[in-house]
Amino acid sequence: MNTENPSAITVDFVCSPIINFALQQTHVPVIRRFIIKNLTGRDIPDINILLSCEPDIATPNSVRIALLHNEESFELNDVDIKLSAKYLSELTERVAGKIQLSIHADGQLLFQAEYAIEVLAFDQWQGIGILPEM
Repeated sequence: MNTENPSAITVDFVCSPIINFALQQTHVPVIRRFIIKNLTGRDIPDINILLSCEPDIATPNSVRIALLHNEESFELNDVDIKLSAKYLSELTERVAGKIQLSIHADGQLLFQAEYAIEVLAFDQWQGIGILPEM
């Protein structure tokens, strides 16, 4: 689901499509790129970004941007999603999941999207396609 209004903001969001215990243990970032651009024609104050996962492989995370000027882009680096070592270490089979992203300002929903992920069992490996250096 992606409810984006092209006259409002654009979001460039890239996340790892596969998550497992090894990624959590090696602190590999789940979010690879996250850029927001304001195309509303006005400055947007007090932006609240909420990231959550389904299933509950991570603690929901909230990020605030004090002000995003019109036609300004803002890149969020080091978005901290705390993966649950307990959940990932106890998982016995692969499950489909999603990362949910919503962006609000002034009580209005500006952007909402879901990104599909695969959560691997404790003893499964994602292969060399994701992180060949591992």
